[in-house]
Amino acid sequence: MQDFLEATHRIMSLEHRTDEAQRGVETTLAAETTDFRVLHVLNETAKNLEQAADALMHCSLRMRDYVLGQVVAA
Repeated sequence: MQDFLEATHRIMSLEHRTDEAQRGVETTLAAETTDFRVLHVLNETAKNLEQAADALMHCSLRMRDYVLGQVVAA
């Protein structure tokens, strides 16, 4: 159970880091990219990666809630 909860915590930490990385990418792109097409593609890629990490975190939290509910019910 400890390993499971630690994995959930690591996923949450990863999601927070991807939020920070996306903000960093947006800042860098705004400051250094002059080609709109490149800006759009890179920004969308960063956004999609952050959304994937966000979805993973939500799945992890739902699984955690389910598992903890089963432990309490047992």
